[in-house]
Amino acid sequence: MNLAYILLITSISIIIIESFVIIRKTIKIKDEKEYYYSIIESILCVINIEGKILNSNHIWNELTSNNDSIQPYKCFFDYFTPASRIDIIEKIKMIDSKRVDYLDSQMAFSNNLIHTISWSITKDFKRQLIYLSGKDLTNERFVYDQLQQSEEKSRKQFKSIPIPTYTWKRITDDFVLTDFNDIVYNETEGKIRHLLGVSVYKVLSKNFEIINDMDKCYITRKTIKKEVKYFVEDTDEIKYYNISYAFVPPNAVMVHMEDKTQKKLMELQVKENEEKYRTLFNTTTDAIVLVNIDGEIVECNKASEQMFEYNIDDLLNSDIQNIIKMKYNEVNSSLISKVEGFIFELFNKSIIDGFVEILCVKKSGEVFPAEVQTQFIKIKDDNILLLYIRDISQRKKMEKALMDSEAQLRTAFDNLPFDFWITDRELNISMQSDYSIKLWSNFISKNLSDLAVPKHIYDIWYDACRMALDGHTHSTEISVIVNDEIKTFLQMVVPVISENNISGVLSVNIDITEAKLKEQELKRYSDSLEKANQELKTFAYIISHDLKAPLRAINNLIDWITEDYIDLFDNEGKNMLSLLSNRVNRMHDLIESILRYSRIGRVEVTIEDTDLNHLLSTTINLLHIPKSVKVLTPEDLPIVKLPRLYVQQIFQNLLSNALKFLDKDEGLIEIGYIEKDDFYEFFVRDNGPGIDKQYYDKIFQIFQTLQPRDEYESTGIGLSIVKKILNNYNGDIWLDSELDKGTTFYFKLPKEY
Repeated sequence: MNLAYILLITSISIIIIESFVIIRKTIKIKDEKEYYYSIIESILCVINIEGKILNSNHIWNELTSNNDSIQPYKCFFDYFTPASRIDIIEKIKMIDSKRVDYLDSQMAFSNNLIHTISWSITKDFKRQLIYLSGKDLTNERFVYDQLQQSEEKSRKQFKSIPIPTYTWKRITDDFVLTDFNDIVYNETEGKIRHLLGVSVYKVLSKNFEIINDMDKCYITRKTIKKEVKYFVEDTDEIKYYNISYAFVPPNAVMVHMEDKTQKKLMELQVKENEEKYRTLFNTTTDAIVLVNIDGEIVECNKASEQMFEYNIDDLLNSDIQNIIKMKYNEVNSSLISKVEGFIFELFNKSIIDGFVEILCVKKSGEVFPAEVQTQFIKIKDDNILLLYIRDISQRKKMEKALMDSEAQLRTAFDNLPFDFWITDRELNISMQSDYSIKLWSNFISKNLSDLAVPKHIYDIWYDACRMALDGHTHSTEISVIVNDEIKTFLQMVVPVISENNISGVLSVNIDITEAKLKEQELKRYSDSLEKANQELKTFAYIISHDLKAPLRAINNLIDWITEDYIDLFDNEGKNMLSLLSNRVNRMHDLIESILRYSRIGRVEVTIEDTDLNHLLSTTINLLHIPKSVKVLTPEDLPIVKLPRLYVQQIFQNLLSNALKFLDKDEGLIEIGYIEKDDFYEFFVRDNGPGIDKQYYDKIFQIFQTLQPRDEYESTGIGLSIVKKILNNYNGDIWLDSELDKGTTFYFKLPKEY
């Protein structure tokens, strides 16, 4: 019994405990549900299929002014406006258990305000309940509507801006076009739409200044205004814009571009014209001075500075009488102005081509003649006198010089020592020299056909004058008997040109009688010279052929005797034979030297570019230079345009001469030069025995030597050849020497012959 009882009691206790736990869980779930209903900020409602509100949270209660958390039997649909009521009922009917549906609705509560509620709707088909979670969007929608209206208003204002305006959005390091106003659309005929979203580096690829300004505006958040030179894409056109850059939060820049091209071009044109006229104003050689009605200088150009020797600042606001010597300041100023008095005085002077001659004064007090031209102009309601002043000092001097020259010419013309006369186109003689009058008679005012001259003279003159009137120059010789003596005249007849037209004839007859006689004498001399030259050629031929042949025979004989009979000679005989051989060789060299000397200036040679570096090296190699002799040459010798053969003869003869007479154990020969304007001055210096001054001229004479010929083999013609070559090619040679120390030969070679 007890055990069974205990078991029963235990079982009942367990059941009670489990029931208690279940009840506790149920209570806890209900409390938690109520708790969550109270803290959720969204509107929460639970309704049945008929729309009766079974449960709601405090947000719903506040909207409906109901203090109870549950509104039993209150219809949820009654709070909706008619249009929204139909929408919510249809939405609930259409919903299934597998999804959540949404609806924005208009609801009216006790405050008589229409609220916009956004609902999330879930349907529990098992329990036939509808769960609704809503959010009141009334304030947000109001703010949104206000923002939308404001944005629309701003959009309309943006679109209606009368200046082309663009909005560029910043994306990383780039800007892309996001908007533009109506004027941009109209100007581009809608083509701007294709650039929306395009990078600024593509749209403005030639206008980096604008891109840099957009960057600066975006970074500094400050408005920038400036004038920009705009390069139109895909063309060479240039425009000018006043551009304003404004930062638009959060990440855009608005760019207003006002086209100022026409205005800018006009400004540039005005500036260019102003600079052009200012340049013309300041570069003209005439002084330009602007004077007001009181005689004060209000403007002047650079030429005024130079003409009057004042600084421009000193001239401005000074009295015009400081630079113009006039008497207008003596006029009664109460009656007329200074400028009017100045004008009145100008009217009393003679006017030439609109200019009046006056006297001007420099700062130094020097008075000089000038021409002035005046003109009244109006500048900003002020009457201004414009003066063009031209310094005519030089012209006056030239006029005087011309008058003096004309007087001198007239005097010279009257005293010319030859026949001289001038005619007009009808061959009426208007001028005649005194010599002509004495030779023929007075021709002045007579026609050529009326002159009393021999017929053959008249015929020559007439034909020559007709040719001159046709524009040709005629020249001929005529012979006339004067005082029983035959005179020869050179007649030249030329047209007289005046203003590009032939206005008459000038005839000059020059007495060339003496010249003809000298010409005849010169011809006889020339013929004689030609004959002598021919004889010289014959002489050279005889020397080169007739004299050389015996010498060659003698030389061959000497060689034969030397080879076959040298052992038969004693020492004296051998010396005599050697002396004979030397005499033959000397004679041969003498003949060759004479031939070379005779050819200079007579035989044509080629004028060529002669490189003295190569020539001198070749010449030195041809000579036998002893080891005891040192030859110094420049590193860089010039090139001369002369016959190579003759230049080589000059250096070869001078070097041979120096080598031949060196008397020192260590010989030294130095060659150098100095470049002058049109020639080179060379020198050949040695440390030989030197030459006494009394022989400076003698050594250049042909066949002259300073040493016995038996001691030094020399023809005595080498320096003569050098001198003749240099004289023949506009050169020269001289020397400077000191006994026992050496000799320096100087010679000039022209750079070009």
